Amino acid sequence: MTPKEEREALRKLLIDKLRPQNEKEKIEFAASQLHHSIIQEIIERMNELNMTQSELAKRMNVSKGFISQLWTGDKLINLKQLTQIIQILNSHISIKIEEKYKSKFSFRSFTLPPPKNVNHADNNSKNIAA
Repeated sequence: MTPKEEREALRKLLIDKLRPQNEKEKIEFAASQLHHSIIQEIIERMNELNMTQSELAKRMNVSKGFISQLWTGDKLINLKQLTQIIQILNSHISIKIEEKYKSKFSFRSFTLPPPKNVNHADNNSKNIAA
């Protein structure tokens, strides 16, 4: 077997071994991909603001190690943490649910939301804002 054929055989073996084998693994893999996409958006926004992981950790009242675990995927971000980060970054998140594998995420700058007693919800929108 030539080196090129060996590399191709190894590539196919790795792809087969890494491919989710059951529904639970498929969901875990999809959650990991979603987490990675969200973290990438957070990192980009932090870069725009020249904010460090240490500063974010301090403002969230968590350790820098916790932020590192979020960045590496050792811990998956939850909605409360995401909401806190979005507020710290003076941003919001919009999620558009589309056909499978076509979900879009985007962060945008925003001003503080209206008081809770004022309802500005757009009932025709399929976007979820935090």
